[in-house]
Amino acid sequence: MKKLFLRFILGPLGWLLGKLASGLKALVEWALSDWRNGPLLVCALMWAVHMVLIAPNLRDERDDALDMVSALTDDLNAAVTAHEATIANHRQAAMAAQKAQASNLARVRNEQAAITERVSDDYEKRIAAVRARAERLRAGTARADPRISRKAGMSGTGTATRGTVEAPDNSGLPAEGNLCPAMNLDERAVATEQAIQLDALIDWNLDQAGVSTQP
Repeated sequence: MKKLFLRFILGPLGWLLGKLASGLKALVEWALSDWRNGPLLVCALMWAVHMVLIAPNLRDERDDALDMVSALTDDLNAAVTAHEATIANHRQAAMAAQKAQASNLARVRNEQAAITERVSDDYEKRIAAVRARAERLRAGTARADPRISRKAGMSGTGTATRGTVEAPDNSGLPAEGNLCPAMNLDERAVATEQAIQLDALIDWNLDQAGVSTQP
């Protein structure tokens, strides 16, 4: 049984070794038959070694290099995308800031204009009240002493008599009997208007300074 097994194994192996020996013998005879066959055989052997031993390693290195290039490309694309997103965010933030600043400037202008209009209206009302009060005092003085009216002409300026004393009103101009004797009616009216003007200017500056310029 053992001899049969060895014969079964060694038979094909011997046949294969015989064929391989005959092939090598034929290859050597072919290489020696012509001087050009030797270099061709060497080249063929080198090619075989390259394909069997070197090429697989080169392919692995090539695959590794390609994988590295692909990873670097992905990283570069991600960096470019992040950079573009950052630029877009900054652009949006700048546009939002510009809109907020424009809205804030419009608000400040509107508040300042409202303050100017309010102070101007109040100033004009107070000036009109002072002038109306002065006209009433002039008219009362002229009725009490016609000579003052003739002497001063149509202006109606002069010193009032005790009979023309009137109660003070909200115009800011005091009653005739309480006026400073060193100033005539027109001078007192001008001084009162200047005081009202200064008061309005102070109010305007204080209110304007109180407007917040922050968005």
